[in-house]
Amino acid sequence: MEDSTGATWTISPSLSTARGGTGAALTVPASTGTGNLTDLVGGQIFPDVPDDVAAALAPLSGSRPGARAVIGTDDRTRITNVTASPYVQMPLFIFDRPGNGTSACTGWLYGNRTLATAAHCLTDGQGTWYTNFRVYFGLDGNTAYAQCGYNVLAAPTGWDGTTGSAYDWGVVVLNCNAGNVLGSMGYQALDSAPSGSWSVTGYPADKSPANTMWTHAAPVAVQNSDKWKYEIDTYHGQSGAPIWRLEAGTACGNCAIGIHTTGGTTSNSGVRITNAVGSTLHAYSARYP
Repeated sequence: MEDSTGATWTISPSLSTARGGTGAALTVPASTGTGNLTDLVGGQIFPDVPDDVAAALAPLSGSRPGARAVIGTDDRTRITNVTASPYVQMPLFIFDRPGNGTSACTGWLYGNRTLATAAHCLTDGQGTWYTNFRVYFGLDGNTAYAQCGYNVLAAPTGWDGTTGSAYDWGVVVLNCNAGNVLGSMGYQALDSAPSGSWSVTGYPADKSPANTMWTHAAPVAVQNSDKWKYEIDTYHGQSGAPIWRLEAGTACGNCAIGIHTTGGTTSNSGVRITNAVGSTLHAYSARYP
């Protein structure tokens, strides 16, 4: 991994890979926060939502990062209970790209201070890290539940700026204890394509009112050893969103199996959480508790 501090480090898998009945080779459980916003340290509660949030979600133009494709009929539905779990754990964040203005992506909270997302939301892969990250939890229109900043960004050393590659994932280390307050999502590595439907939930730029959360669910298939493919409807602004569902009765809980990255003409796709990806995510949450 490489990060915005200039550090490069190797992470060896450190989690148990014992398989269970779900076919998961690695599982990290969801957690429940205190739910008390007065416990938030380092962030703001009920922040003002500035105009640049909506501007970052303006229709895609130029070289802004995006993963947009509505496959056939637009079947997305709006999420209005954005302060409830797990939706409050899927924030919109905006950031500055040198020479390209402000843009936006979705992430998902998987530790106290760690947010998973797409690498193309963090860096161009050519040595330039994006800046001025502002993370909005429970955003709905002109209101938000909480806002945090960041301390560190990280992406795999193989990330070269190719959107949708196996290396298109990364971590934002927040400057607040959001997970302790809001809870965090679980995640797991699967050996094969799972049955049933899975969701991609986030903040698409094409929906009105602006700054609102939308979701869609559909089956997930194998694209290759590093990618999932699906006909889940998405749009610019949803890059970095979790591919997830509630795994009731399991430790994983509200459980992610991948990170949405890419739009296509007949299917969309995202990075699979493999043992290597999952162990690296876990290592960052342990390094920055």
